[in-house]
Amino acid sequence: MTDVASASPAERAGMRVGDVVERLNGEPVAGSSGRKFFAAMGKVKPGDRLDLVVLRGEEPVPLTLVAE
Repeated sequence: MTDVASASPAERAGMRVGDVVERLNGEPVAGSSGRKFFAAMGKVKPGDRLDLVVLRGEEPVPLTLVAE
């Protein structure tokens, strides 16, 4: 992430600048130049729960985000 908006679902989920999304709802999205991530995000509805795994440095960190 290059930016995490204040009071956003991403901030509430615990995302930080520099996190790299590796998995979204169990599916790998890393290394696809963002195509898989943005395609999946285009299908998200308000209230949907997204289970993410981000890399924070070299450590995988599980996060849960609720879409608005």
